[in-house]
Amino acid sequence: MPESVIGGAAIIMFGLITAAGIKLISQSEMSQRNILILALSLSFGIGMSLLPQFVAHIPDFGIKLKLLLTTGLIPAGLLAFILNATLPKK
Repeated sequence: MPESVIGGAAIIMFGLITAAGIKLISQSEMSQRNILILALSLSFGIGMSLLPQFVAHIPDFGIKLKLLLTTGLIPAGLLAFILNATLPKK
């Protein structure tokens, strides 16, 4: 299969995933707490992707920890989970 076809399919797939995520966010109750969690998580995830040298001094422990942390997805998800569990509901 040509690379251009695979690239086009990937663009459509990621576009659909993004649209589904935006729809999910728009349908949820966006309280000040939820907006804070969303903003901090997105900022942290994008920042980790843009500044991979941030994790340069973290030991590897044999599980490619640096790679997992520089993707942005895992740190953002963990931060959102922690903030959701610790921030007061009201």
